Amino acid sequence: LADTIRTLRASGNLTEAIKKCEEAQKLLPDDPLFPKVIADLYFAQKDYEAAFVALADFLAEIRPIPRLLGEFANRYNRFKRVLSKETLARYAVLLESSIDQAGLNHHVAMKAKEIIGTDASNNASVIFETPSANDGNLTSTMSHPSRA
Repeated sequence: LADTIRTLRASGNLTEAIKKCEEAQKLLPDDPLFPKVIADLYFAQKDYEAAFVALADFLAEIRPIPRLLGEFANRYNRFKRVLSKETLARYAVLLESSIDQAGLNHHVAMKAKEIIGTDASNNASVIFETPSANDGNLTSTMSHPSRA
């Protein structure tokens, strides 16, 4: 399946690559690779909201390994280059709130908050409508409107 995803991605068929990643994620739900790739694919399609949700999925699955935290940081910082400060601040506030509710590994949560840094604190008054049934994970709080 990973080879198929790579081939689809290389050929520019990002939509099909996302579908295959989602299939793989169902088979291996604790593997952080697939949400990371899904985030990359949505980002390549310029669907930044879906990419950010997938990045939250990736964060929910990573362990306190410097390489994985670095991959989260690199992807988060890509958003800083393409999103307005206001949009990034809204996403950062929601992500920070989700981190608090998700019960992440303490080290991962602390590092993620360091990465998000002032992006969230600069816009702490942002109001979000979130799903009322929060099951304690990042994606239940930070969901793509078309999937909510």
